[in-house]
Amino acid sequence: MVFVRRFRNIRLLGTGTNQLRCQIYGGGFSVGGAQWYGSLSHSLVEKSVAVGMPVMFVSINYRLNAYGFMPGQEMMDDETASPNADIAAFGGDPRKVTAFGESAGSISISCLLMAFDGKLNGLFRGAVMFFSYKALALPFLPRTDGIVLKLPVNEAYTAGKWAKEVAIISGDQYDEGTLLSLGTLNVTNDAAFDKWMSDTMLPRSTEEQRARIMEL
Repeated sequence: MVFVRRFRNIRLLGTGTNQLRCQIYGGGFSVGGAQWYGSLSHSLVEKSVAVGMPVMFVSINYRLNAYGFMPGQEMMDDETASPNADIAAFGGDPRKVTAFGESAGSISISCLLMAFDGKLNGLFRGAVMFFSYKALALPFLPRTDGIVLKLPVNEAYTAGKWAKEVAIISGDQYDEGTLLSLGTLNVTNDAAFDKWMSDTMLPRSTEEQRARIMEL
């Protein structure tokens, strides 16, 4: 089940022409929630109304940790997974959906772009992705299942099996590393730092490469 949290200006109800911004939050697929971005959602909607280009905001909650990414058949059977299924009833236009997310949300969107070999059938028309930190060794990630994700994202992209009709903005998120560093407060000496790099941050690095980093 995908739970959806909606914020809208009541005056927009029933117009059927408003754009939808659908957010997928970050958190390494281990922690997080739609409520993390309450202030962002309100400010985004208020700003859009102020400039005369009103949008609707949807932030979805999804399963995390070991209960995370749905296997293919479950994804296909779960009709609630599409945020644009009932957008018209809330005054929105299902043809004007933009998905956006940062970190794990960015990874999720990139997977959606490759889902079903890129056949999105109008799920969204635009995607905005901020900072997908691939080097971090995450224990929980979307996996190929032969149904929804038939190939790893990089292979699907190389093979051209992605939704090319979707307009994409992709970039880095400034200083997200500060947030990630909160999980390293117990790293207090060189040996612990080297082990943290080897186990978590740079799992494919060699001892020589880590030694060069230690010299910086």
